[in-house]
Amino acid sequence: MHLTAHDNAQTALHVLAARRKRSQRGMTLVEILIVLTILAGIMVTVGVVAINQLNNAKIKESKLRLNKLSNKIQEFYAFQEPNGLPDELGNLVSPPGGESPYVKPEDIKDSWGNDVIYNKTSDRNYELRSPGPDGQDGNDDDITVEE
Repeated sequence: MHLTAHDNAQTALHVLAARRKRSQRGMTLVEILIVLTILAGIMVTVGVVAINQLNNAKIKESKLRLNKLSNKIQEFYAFQEPNGLPDELGNLVSPPGGESPYVKPEDIKDSWGNDVIYNKTSDRNYELRSPGPDGQDGNDDDITVEE
């Protein structure tokens, strides 16, 4: 069998048409599933990183809040006659003797909305503690300031 130039041209056109039809079909279900799996993996990774960054920011914010509260306790001590630490953090919100408040009620909470824990350990020393992200006092994620 001998092919002519016309036959070769026809064969080439059929091959091109077949390729064009395949490329116009779109993606197969398997290809779509692969793309969705890749996108889901990326979204999970980004989500985990974002949550960790948010948690780290709240930890830093709680440390700043505790330090600010510690400064207010020192201020309370300096202005009391006789000098003395507050018996509880509520004394900073409503000082005895009708003084102006040292802090607002929300200032005695940590970044997660938990009450800050205050322990007066002596006439001049105290401990401030945030229960941390889990809200449970006395475990490894507590944030502490001691004076």
